[in-house]
Amino acid sequence: MTEEALEHDERLKLVALRVCSETGTKPYALVTLNVNGEQRAAGAEGGGPVDAAFKAIDSVLESQCNLLLYSVNNITTVPTRRAR
Repeated sequence: MTEEALEHDERLKLVALRVCSETGTKPYALVTLNVNGEQRAAGAEGGGPVDAAFKAIDSVLESQCNLLLYSVNNITTVPTRRAR
């Protein structure tokens, strides 16, 4: 899809996302999505904040998808220093 088409396609829209991850507690996410004009909400626990968010979204969409890879990359232009 082109960017213009994505801007006009509102079959699925994120309304709200809350993710909580604190020391000593299991990460939890609450998500509200607008699916074909109907608001749906769900919450889920996960092995981490991203896993919790993914599971909450999957719970709303009932897609039975699996998160296979999650990666965090440095986007700064300043080289990082390594401890010695």
